[in-house]
Amino acid sequence: MDNTTIGIIGFLAMLLLMFLGVPIGVAMGIGGFIGFAVVNSWDTLIETLLSAHQE
Repeated sequence: MDNTTIGIIGFLAMLLLMFLGVPIGVAMGIGGFIGFAVVNSWDTLIETLLSAHQE
């Protein structure tokens, strides 16, 4: 999948979460984390989170 398709799927999933009553910030956070992991990798996501915590 290309990045545009991943972005569209993430946006639709975010709208679905908001429709289900999830707060907007939480829905955006979930979409951002999963989208970053799908585009890069789960290992990169975890390394980024850990390095941000250490600074």
